[in-house]
Amino acid sequence: MIRAFFEGTDPDDRCGKIRDSHHDFQDAVALRLTEADFAVPIGKVLLPGFRERHRLAIGADYTFCMIDQQEELMPSRTSILVAAARAFGSRDPDPGVRNPDVFADKLMGPEELELISGHPLSKGLEQDYAEASQNPAIVLFASLMILRTRFIDDAMKRAVESGASQIVILGAGFDSRAYRFRELFKNCRIIEVDAKNTQEYKRRRIESVAGQAPPNLSYVSVDFAADDLGDALLKAGFREGEKCFFIWEGVCMYIPEASVRQTLRTLRSLSASGSTLVLGLCEQPRHRVDKAEFARTLSV
Repeated sequence: MIRAFFEGTDPDDRCGKIRDSHHDFQDAVALRLTEADFAVPIGKVLLPGFRERHRLAIGADYTFCMIDQQEELMPSRTSILVAAARAFGSRDPDPGVRNPDVFADKLMGPEELELISGHPLSKGLEQDYAEASQNPAIVLFASLMILRTRFIDDAMKRAVESGASQIVILGAGFDSRAYRFRELFKNCRIIEVDAKNTQEYKRRRIESVAGQAPPNLSYVSVDFAADDLGDALLKAGFREGEKCFFIWEGVCMYIPEASVRQTLRTLRSLSASGSTLVLGLCEQPRHRVDKAEFARTLSV
């Protein structure tokens, strides 16, 4: 059985709007964390005082422009935008709330900010933190990334402590966990999966700020809509008989539903009992995800 945690949107929770180049979510809504019935309730792991500090974001009506997808030889702009939100959150003066991604801010140089120049975060990262924090669009997005990063980090640590020996990050973007958790992962195999352009750009940038990649980290270039993910993972050294922690953060909304379902079937077929999947879901209006059906898809 693969246990799954969900991060996504709920069409009945009218607090925001999302728009991107692939789907029209004009009637879609709040960015918030949700959980399946069989997952650890997220309310139990939310940061103390977080809601009180960020109550201005609750009930707001903001538009998140995720910006168009990657051009030839360029990384996904969305991957940079998400890293920028983590970078902003890492500047929070309160260590109890701060985004724990210590590399995100170092990855956001002038070239990266130029690539997301249409989003308030680009300007916000060049402003004083207190001044930029007055922009609700920045605060809400950065707050979401704080919750998401810390929730996934905590779930990952529990999984490794419970015997997971493989970490697979699907659509890794500018993820820095292989560097941030070197000690925790010293006996694990880490596989990062992403589109070739984004992956090559990220590798250059993170090695320039964090040094040589850990020896147990492998990079795999995959197009989720076209390539055989299972074959790619096995060639990278994935071991079917060992428990794995899968991270699929902020990817599902950018690929066809058929590709999402095929990826889930692939993970089910490869995974040893006790493996865990954390993923993001962005539900379209009038189409609710049946999480019970989702759980059955992952059952082995």
